[in-house]
Amino acid sequence: MISFITSISIREKLKNIGIAEDLWKFPTTQKADVNAIVSTRLYTDPDRFCESYMDNHYSALELFIMLKTKYKILACGTAQDQNVLSLSESKTMGNLKMFYNPINGLLFGQWKDNKLV
Repeated sequence: MISFITSISIREKLKNIGIAEDLWKFPTTQKADVNAIVSTRLYTDPDRFCESYMDNHYSALELFIMLKTKYKILACGTAQDQNVLSLSESKTMGNLKMFYNPINGLLFGQWKDNKLV
């Protein structure tokens, strides 16, 4: 008889066939995008510098940190989480606010276009 824990593990493995195990925790769109990059193994070439650009459907802070630390892939993208910076909605178009986090080496920027970006 298969225990409940084992059946969850098997179900998780079946859901993620062909996906690197450290990517299983990410949402499907992020997982697919990053797995396409990681499966090429371009990041293992010492003569190659890797970058990835993503829109807000694929971007996530945790994902960017993992790409940088584990795969040495730099990522750039828009994010929907506007809690990192708090530029006021009332500011005029063109205003910009930047923040660098030296712990994980990430740069955050927020600007006012028609909406906050």
